[in-house]
Amino acid sequence: ARFATEKYVKPSMANINNMYMHLTNYSINRTSKNFISNTNASNPNTGHKRSLAFIWNYIDSHNGNSKSIRRKVKRAIVKTLCAVQPQLSHCFRSCQPFNLDNSMCFEVLGFDVLLDYKLKPWVLEVNHAPSFGTDSPFDRKVKFGLIRDVVRLVNVRPEKRREYERKEQEKKDLRMYVKNTGSKVSREEREEIKKRVMEERDLFDAQNCGGFTRIYPDAKLNSKYQQFIDYAERELEAFYGLRKREPQLSNSKQGTQFTEKTSSIPRPKTCLLYTSDAADDMQCVDLGGRRIIKKKKK
Repeated sequence: ARFATEKYVKPSMANINNMYMHLTNYSINRTSKNFISNTNASNPNTGHKRSLAFIWNYIDSHNGNSKSIRRKVKRAIVKTLCAVQPQLSHCFRSCQPFNLDNSMCFEVLGFDVLLDYKLKPWVLEVNHAPSFGTDSPFDRKVKFGLIRDVVRLVNVRPEKRREYERKEQEKKDLRMYVKNTGSKVSREEREEIKKRVMEERDLFDAQNCGGFTRIYPDAKLNSKYQQFIDYAERELEAFYGLRKREPQLSNSKQGTQFTEKTSSIPRPKTCLLYTSDAADDMQCVDLGGRRIIKKKKK
Protein backbone atom coordinates (compact mmCIF):
# COMPACT_ATOMS: atom_id res chain seq x y z
CA ALA A 1 0.00 0.00 0.00
CA ARG A 2 1.27 3.45 -0.90
CA PHE A 3 0.39 6.79 0.68
CA ALA A 4 0.60 10.44 -0.29
CA THR A 5 3.14 12.46 1.69
CA GLU A 6 0.81 15.43 2.28
CA LYS A 7 -2.61 15.34 3.93
CA TYR A 8 -5.42 15.11 1.42
CA VAL A 9 -7.56 18.19 0.79
CA LYS A 10 -10.42 18.34 -1.67
CA PRO A 11 -9.05 19.48 -5.07
CA SER A 12 -9.17 23.21 -5.78
CA MET A 13 -7.45 25.62 -8.12
CA ALA A 14 -4.94 26.32 -5.36
CA ASN A 15 -3.80 22.72 -4.78
CA ILE A 16 -4.66 20.88 -7.99
CA ASN A 17 -0.99 20.79 -9.05
CA ASN A 18 0.25 19.39 -5.74
CA MET A 19 1.18 15.85 -6.76
CA TYR A 20 2.26 14.95 -3.23
CA MET A 21 -1.32 15.47 -2.08
CA HIS A 22 -3.36 13.93 -4.89
CA LEU A 23 -1.13 11.06 -6.06
CA THR A 24 0.15 8.05 -4.15
CA ASN A 25 2.76 6.97 -6.70
CA TYR A 26 5.91 5.83 -4.95
CA SER A 27 8.14 7.24 -7.69
CA ILE A 28 6.67 10.70 -7.04
CA ASN A 29 6.33 10.77 -3.27
CA ARG A 30 9.80 9.44 -2.57
CA THR A 31 11.13 12.82 -3.76
CA SER A 32 9.09 14.66 -1.14
CA LYS A 33 10.83 16.06 1.93
CA ASN A 34 8.08 14.45 4.03
CA PHE A 35 8.66 10.95 2.67
CA ILE A 36 9.42 8.30 5.32
CA SER A 37 11.10 5.09 4.20
CA ASN A 38 10.57 1.82 6.03
CA THR A 39 14.03 0.60 7.01
CA ASN A 40 12.83 -2.23 9.26
CA ALA A 41 11.83 -5.32 7.27
CA SER A 42 10.06 -6.87 10.26
CA ASN A 43 7.84 -3.83 10.86
CA PRO A 44 5.42 -3.16 7.96
CA ASN A 45 3.46 -0.53 9.91
CA THR A 46 5.65 2.54 9.38
CA GLY A 47 6.56 4.78 6.48
CA HIS A 48 4.69 5.79 3.32
CA LYS A 49 4.81 2.27 1.86
CA ARG A 50 3.25 -0.46 3.97
CA SER A 51 1.89 -3.98 3.70
CA LEU A 52 -1.67 -4.85 2.79
CA ALA A 53 -1.99 -6.63 6.14
CA PHE A 54 -1.53 -3.25 7.84
CA ILE A 55 -4.31 -1.74 5.71
CA TRP A 56 -6.78 -4.50 6.57
CA ASN A 57 -5.99 -4.22 10.29
CA TYR A 58 -6.31 -0.43 10.17
CA ILE A 59 -9.71 -0.61 8.49
CA ASP A 60 -10.98 -3.16 11.01
CA SER A 61 -9.74 -1.05 13.92
CA HIS A 62 -11.71 1.93 12.59
CA ASN A 63 -15.06 0.12 12.38
CA GLY A 64 -14.58 -1.02 8.80
CA ASN A 65 -15.02 -4.46 7.28
CA SER A 66 -11.80 -5.55 5.60
CA LYS A 67 -13.21 -9.00 4.79
CA SER A 68 -15.92 -7.44 2.63
CA ILE A 69 -13.39 -5.14 0.93
CA ARG A 70 -11.02 -8.00 0.15
CA ARG A 71 -13.90 -9.97 -1.34
CA LYS A 72 -14.76 -7.02 -3.60
CA VAL A 73 -11.11 -6.57 -4.60
CA LYS A 74 -10.82 -10.24 -5.57
CA ARG A 75 -13.98 -10.04 -7.65
CA ALA A 76 -12.73 -6.91 -9.40
CA ILE A 77 -9.51 -8.71 -10.30
CA VAL A 78 -11.40 -11.73 -11.62
CA LYS A 79 -13.65 -9.55 -13.79
CA THR A 80 -10.62 -7.72 -15.18
CA LEU A 81 -9.02 -11.00 -16.24
CA CYS A 82 -12.32 -12.25 -17.67
CA ALA A 83 -12.39 -9.21 -19.97
CA VAL A 84 -9.07 -10.11 -21.61
CA GLN A 85 -9.08 -13.91 -21.37
CA PRO A 86 -10.60 -14.55 -24.86
CA GLN A 87 -7.94 -12.32 -26.44
CA LEU A 88 -5.14 -14.05 -24.52
CA SER A 89 -6.53 -17.47 -25.42
CA HIS A 90 -6.82 -16.53 -29.09
CA CYS A 91 -3.23 -15.23 -29.25
CA PHE A 92 -1.83 -18.24 -27.43
CA ARG A 93 -3.67 -20.80 -29.57
CA SER A 94 -2.72 -18.93 -32.76
CA CYS A 95 0.98 -19.18 -31.85
CA GLN A 96 0.92 -22.58 -30.13
CA PRO A 97 -1.99 -24.60 -31.57
CA PHE A 98 -0.46 -27.96 -30.60
CA ASN A 99 0.60 -27.15 -27.05
CA LEU A 100 -1.62 -29.29 -24.83
CA ASP A 101 0.16 -28.60 -21.54
CA ASN A 102 -0.81 -24.92 -21.69
CA SER A 103 2.31 -24.03 -19.74
CA MET A 104 4.67 -22.32 -22.16
CA CYS A 105 4.46 -18.85 -20.65
CA PHE A 106 3.45 -16.86 -17.60
CA GLU A 107 3.26 -13.22 -16.63
CA VAL A 108 3.45 -11.29 -13.38
CA LEU A 109 0.87 -8.49 -13.28
CA GLY A 110 0.57 -5.55 -10.91
CA PHE A 111 -2.96 -4.41 -10.04
CA ASP A 112 -3.34 -0.84 -8.80
CA VAL A 113 -6.53 -0.65 -6.73
CA LEU A 114 -7.96 2.56 -5.26
CA LEU A 115 -10.33 2.61 -2.27
CA ASP A 116 -12.68 5.60 -2.38
CA TYR A 117 -14.22 7.36 0.61
CA LYS A 118 -16.86 4.62 0.84
CA LEU A 119 -14.09 1.98 0.79
CA LYS A 120 -15.26 0.77 -2.60
CA PRO A 121 -12.35 -0.67 -4.65
CA TRP A 122 -11.64 0.58 -8.16
CA VAL A 123 -9.07 -0.94 -10.52
CA LEU A 124 -6.97 1.97 -11.77
CA GLU A 125 -4.59 0.06 -14.01
CA VAL A 126 -2.91 -3.27 -14.59
CA ASN A 127 0.87 -3.16 -15.05
CA HIS A 128 2.49 -5.70 -17.37
CA ALA A 129 5.86 -4.98 -15.81
CA PRO A 130 5.38 -4.11 -12.12
CA SER A 131 8.38 -2.79 -10.27
CA PHE A 132 10.61 -5.29 -8.51
CA GLY A 133 13.04 -2.67 -7.32
CA THR A 134 14.07 -2.96 -3.68
CA ASP A 135 14.78 0.46 -2.22
CA SER A 136 14.37 -0.71 1.36
CA PRO A 137 14.74 -3.91 3.43
CA PHE A 138 10.94 -4.13 3.60
CA ASP A 139 10.74 -3.97 -0.21
CA ARG A 140 13.26 -6.78 -0.52
CA LYS A 141 11.45 -9.00 1.98
CA VAL A 142 8.09 -8.68 0.23
CA LYS A 143 9.26 -8.94 -3.36
CA PHE A 144 11.83 -11.66 -2.76
CA GLY A 145 9.10 -13.80 -1.20
CA LEU A 146 6.78 -13.12 -4.12
CA ILE A 147 9.36 -14.10 -6.74
CA ARG A 148 10.30 -17.23 -4.79
CA ASP A 149 6.68 -18.42 -4.65
CA VAL A 150 6.09 -17.61 -8.31
CA VAL A 151 9.14 -19.58 -9.46
CA ARG A 152 8.05 -22.51 -7.34
CA LEU A 153 4.56 -22.49 -8.85
CA VAL A 154 5.82 -22.17 -12.42
CA ASN A 155 7.65 -25.45 -11.77
CA VAL A 156 10.56 -24.84 -14.14
CA ARG A 157 12.93 -27.79 -13.84
CA PRO A 158 15.81 -28.88 -16.13
CA GLU A 159 14.51 -32.45 -16.30
CA LYS A 160 11.17 -31.23 -17.65
CA ARG A 161 12.94 -29.36 -20.42
CA ARG A 162 15.04 -32.39 -21.31
CA GLU A 163 11.94 -34.59 -21.38
CA TYR A 164 10.17 -32.11 -23.66
CA GLU A 165 13.12 -31.93 -26.05
CA ARG A 166 13.33 -35.73 -26.14
CA LYS A 167 9.68 -36.09 -27.08
CA GLU A 168 9.96 -33.40 -29.74
CA GLN A 169 12.95 -35.18 -31.26
CA GLU A 170 11.02 -38.45 -31.32
CA LYS A 171 8.21 -36.73 -33.22
CA LYS A 172 10.68 -35.33 -35.78
CA ASP A 173 12.28 -38.73 -36.26
CA LEU A 174 8.89 -40.32 -36.72
CA ARG A 175 7.90 -37.81 -39.40
CA MET A 176 11.22 -38.23 -41.16
CA TYR A 177 11.39 -42.01 -41.35
CA VAL A 178 7.78 -43.12 -41.21
CA LYS A 179 5.12 -42.03 -43.67
CA ASN A 180 1.35 -42.20 -43.25
CA THR A 181 1.53 -43.58 -39.76
CA GLY A 182 -2.03 -42.58 -39.07
CA SER A 183 -1.00 -41.60 -35.55
CA LYS A 184 -2.62 -38.18 -35.52
CA VAL A 185 -4.09 -37.38 -32.12
CA SER A 186 -7.87 -37.24 -32.18
CA ARG A 187 -9.92 -34.50 -30.55
CA GLU A 188 -11.03 -36.89 -27.82
CA GLU A 189 -7.42 -37.86 -27.10
CA ARG A 190 -6.39 -34.19 -26.99
CA GLU A 191 -9.10 -33.44 -24.47
CA GLU A 192 -8.07 -36.43 -22.39
CA ILE A 193 -4.44 -35.28 -22.40
CA LYS A 194 -5.46 -31.77 -21.36
CA LYS A 195 -7.60 -33.14 -18.54
CA ARG A 196 -4.76 -35.34 -17.26
CA VAL A 197 -2.23 -32.50 -17.40
CA MET A 198 -4.65 -30.18 -15.61
CA GLU A 199 -5.16 -32.68 -12.80
CA GLU A 200 -1.40 -33.06 -12.39
CA ARG A 201 -0.92 -29.29 -12.26
CA ASP A 202 -3.77 -28.87 -9.77
CA LEU A 203 -2.14 -31.40 -7.48
CA PHE A 204 1.27 -29.76 -7.80
CA ASP A 205 -0.16 -26.29 -7.09
CA ALA A 206 -2.01 -27.53 -4.02
CA GLN A 207 1.23 -28.94 -2.62
CA ASN A 208 3.46 -26.00 -3.59
CA CYS A 209 1.30 -22.89 -3.30
CA GLY A 210 3.53 -21.35 -0.63
CA GLY A 211 1.87 -18.13 0.52
CA PHE A 212 -0.84 -18.20 -2.14
CA THR A 213 -4.51 -19.07 -1.96
CA ARG A 214 -6.84 -19.75 -4.88
CA ILE A 215 -9.58 -17.19 -5.50
CA TYR A 216 -10.93 -18.56 -8.80
CA PRO A 217 -12.82 -20.70 -9.79
CA ASP A 218 -15.52 -19.89 -7.27
CA ALA A 219 -18.43 -22.34 -7.25
CA LYS A 220 -20.84 -19.61 -6.12
CA LEU A 221 -19.81 -17.09 -8.79
CA ASN A 222 -18.64 -19.13 -11.79
CA SER A 223 -21.88 -18.58 -13.72
CA LYS A 224 -21.71 -14.85 -13.03
CA TYR A 225 -18.10 -14.61 -14.16
CA GLN A 226 -18.86 -16.66 -17.27
CA GLN A 227 -21.18 -13.95 -18.57
CA PHE A 228 -18.25 -11.51 -18.57
CA ILE A 229 -16.11 -13.99 -20.51
CA ASP A 230 -18.93 -14.61 -22.99
CA TYR A 231 -19.41 -10.88 -23.54
CA ALA A 232 -15.67 -10.34 -24.03
CA GLU A 233 -15.65 -13.20 -26.54
CA ARG A 234 -18.48 -11.65 -28.55
CA GLU A 235 -16.66 -8.32 -28.58
CA LEU A 236 -13.49 -10.03 -29.78
CA GLU A 237 -15.38 -11.77 -32.58
CA ALA A 238 -16.95 -8.48 -33.61
CA PHE A 239 -13.56 -6.74 -33.57
CA TYR A 240 -12.00 -9.34 -35.88
CA GLY A 241 -15.12 -9.58 -38.02
CA LEU A 242 -15.62 -13.24 -37.09
CA ARG A 243 -18.90 -15.01 -36.58
CA LYS A 244 -19.79 -18.34 -35.09
CA ARG A 245 -20.65 -20.68 -37.91
CA GLU A 246 -24.14 -22.07 -38.09
CA PRO A 247 -24.80 -25.83 -37.93
CA GLN A 248 -24.23 -27.39 -41.36
CA LEU A 249 -25.30 -30.58 -43.05
CA SER A 250 -22.70 -33.25 -43.66
CA ASN A 251 -23.11 -36.36 -45.82
CA SER A 252 -21.73 -39.65 -44.53
CA LYS A 253 -22.13 -43.33 -45.23
CA GLN A 254 -24.61 -43.54 -42.37
CA GLY A 255 -26.73 -40.81 -43.93
CA THR A 256 -27.14 -37.06 -43.63
CA GLN A 257 -26.17 -35.67 -40.23
CA PHE A 258 -26.10 -32.30 -38.55
CA THR A 259 -22.65 -31.21 -37.39
CA GLU A 260 -21.99 -28.21 -35.15
CA LYS A 261 -18.92 -26.15 -36.12
CA THR A 262 -17.33 -24.28 -33.27
CA SER A 263 -16.35 -20.63 -33.22
CA SER A 264 -13.11 -19.43 -34.79
CA ILE A 265 -12.16 -18.08 -31.36
CA PRO A 266 -11.05 -20.81 -28.92
CA ARG A 267 -13.25 -21.08 -25.90
CA PRO A 268 -11.42 -19.35 -23.03
CA LYS A 269 -10.24 -21.36 -20.08
CA THR A 270 -10.23 -20.01 -16.58
CA CYS A 271 -7.27 -17.80 -15.72
CA LEU A 272 -4.55 -18.44 -13.21
CA LEU A 273 -3.94 -15.34 -11.16
CA TYR A 274 -1.93 -14.92 -8.00
CA THR A 275 -1.95 -11.92 -5.70
CA SER A 276 0.31 -11.06 -2.80
CA ASP A 277 0.43 -8.67 0.12
CA ALA A 278 3.08 -6.63 -1.70
CA ALA A 279 4.10 -3.30 -0.33
CA ASP A 280 3.35 -1.20 -3.42
CA ASP A 281 1.19 -3.20 -5.81
CA MET A 282 -1.13 -6.14 -5.80
CA GLN A 283 1.15 -8.59 -7.57
CA CYS A 284 -0.48 -11.21 -9.77
CA VAL A 285 0.63 -14.04 -11.99
CA ASP A 286 -1.22 -15.24 -15.08
CA LEU A 287 -0.01 -18.77 -15.85
CA GLY A 288 -1.55 -19.73 -19.16
CA GLY A 289 -5.13 -19.44 -18.01
CA ARG A 290 -6.40 -21.85 -15.37
CA ARG A 291 -7.46 -20.34 -12.07
CA ILE A 292 -6.88 -17.46 -9.73
CA ILE A 293 -4.97 -17.46 -6.46
CA LYS A 294 -4.62 -14.81 -3.76
CA LYS A 295 -1.76 -14.40 -1.29
CA LYS A 296 -2.53 -15.61 2.21
CA LYS A 297 -2.58 -13.08 4.98
CA LYS A 298 0.27 -13.71 7.38
